Amino acid sequence: MKFNDAIIGLVVTLFGAVVISQAWYFPKAQHIPYGPGFLPTILGIGLIFCGGLLVISGIAARRQQALLALGAWSRSPRHVAGFLLVLASLGFYVLLADDIGHFACSVIILFALIGHLSGHWWRALGISLVASFVIQMFFVEVLLVPLPWGVLEPYSGLFTWR
Repeated sequence: MKFNDAIIGLVVTLFGAVVISQAWYFPKAQHIPYGPGFLPTILGIGLIFCGGLLVISGIAARRQQALLALGAWSRSPRHVAGFLLVLASLGFYVLLADDIGHFACSVIILFALIGHLSGHWWRALGISLVASFVIQMFFVEVLLVPLPWGVLEPYSGLFTWR
């Protein structure tokens, strides 16, 4: 899938405007002329400038390039299902990670993705369990990032060594 540069430029420009609008509400520094919103504002201005250049480039190339060119994968139901499964996995994690926990979400998502892509469902189950456990322990014990345990909260002490 290939988007015309004008579309990408418009998205980048809008993102730059959102960055600037959010940086505007950062607290102001009292004794210096710039505060915590200074760098995001500079980055937002850069994004708007680069996005504008992409829009100009995309409009100039519009005669040779369509606004959206789909690849050969878009005609394969299996590939389209895989694409939609990735998007559904992201939504699933965002909506349910706090309630059922990172580990359970990770197992379900990896099982679905690996199973769909490989077709080996038992192997997908084993890989998803081991990979989810390793990721959970690495974040919780090594990086000290508290991931949500969700329904496994009563058993979280069994998996920690601190």
